[in-house]
Amino acid sequence: MNKYTNLKSIISILVLAIICYSNLSLTTHTLKNNIVKPQEDKIYTKVDKMPEYKGGDKELTKFIINNITYPEGSKSKSIQGKVFISFIVNTDGTLSDYNVEKSVNKELDDEALRVIKLMPVWIAGNEKGKPVKVKMQLPIEFRLN
Repeated sequence: MNKYTNLKSIISILVLAIICYSNLSLTTHTLKNNIVKPQEDKIYTKVDKMPEYKGGDKELTKFIINNITYPEGSKSKSIQGKVFISFIVNTDGTLSDYNVEKSVNKELDDEALRVIKLMPVWIAGNEKGKPVKVKMQLPIEFRLN
């Protein structure tokens, strides 16, 4: 009986080890297949490293100030406000898909869009170490002194 019990215990342990190993293999395989990878076509709004204008915010502000022109029609009517423009920073840093998110009037909207479209290539955003498309929003303020 003792030999039979020992043999039964050894077989049970082997079967249990095989079951555990096969479950571990399945789990590892499932985890490898379920790792979330950045998608090329997906457009993010928040990523590990957000896109940047080359030179940072200071250079971005300088670019806008140097290129913006207050439209005469809006200036003569004392129209002021912030136009919010959204755009996509692509994986290569180019900009696309411009849109007025918050309007002041057509004249100011058009000028804000014109200036944003003049911008040079940005530093692309990154998610998990890979460049991804990121939707950005930038306020352009028109203020009379």
